[in-house]
Amino acid sequence: MTTTTDTIGGGTLTVTPKTEPYNEQQNYGAFAVIKSDGSVFAWGDKNSGGDISSVASQLDGTIPVTQIFTNGQSFAALRSDGSVVTWGSANNGGDSSTVSDQLSGSIPVTQIYSNGSAFAAIRSDGSVVSWGNGGWDSTTNKQVQIDTSSVASQ
Repeated sequence: MTTTTDTIGGGTLTVTPKTEPYNEQQNYGAFAVIKSDGSVFAWGDKNSGGDISSVASQLDGTIPVTQIFTNGQSFAALRSDGSVVTWGSANNGGDSSTVSDQLSGSIPVTQIYSNGSAFAAIRSDGSVVSWGNGGWDSTTNKQVQIDTSSVASQ
């Protein structure tokens, strides 16, 4: 690893390249990254997910976060056990309390998709769970079962 030091305007600037692999996501007002230990760090506008204090204990790496997804003002973290943690704008998917039992990992979530203000989680049994602003293609927090057998065979 090479550290670069230079004198700029009478001061000294030292730059060391990052050594940790980061998975970074950003939305309209905040950033979130997965650190190498599976924990999450976020910053920016608290209403857009820059403040994780309400879910910090779930994002501390005890159950490592493997992916972060975002929409306009919220984040969803997929953890290694298939559970999902959300934060940010409550109206835009940051509050998943109405579907939390379906995002607990009892049926693992395998993928998450988002639009401007909602999320949809695909679970290992093929079911879909959505939450967020129903005016933006969310199915108003109702679980639906989809048949993926024809897709899987193609």
